Amino acid sequence: MNICIIGDGIVSRTLAKTLTNKKINVDLYHQKKIINLKSSRTIGIAQNNYKFLTRMVVDFLKSYSK
Repeated sequence: MNICIIGDGIVSRTLAKTLTNKKINVDLYHQKKIINLKSSRTIGIAQNNYKFLTRMVVDFLKSYSK
């Protein structure tokens, strides 16, 4: 599966990392540049943001993949 994400904010990058960890090819578009992520990246994130992203992004991906 190939996924294209537009933007390079914290949500876009976190989603890209999550998808890459699941062996999904991700192209991240930002300011007319294409970054093809072949491996996951490490990012720093506050605990409150992590909880929010877990609820909103990861749980959404789990429900979407069923």
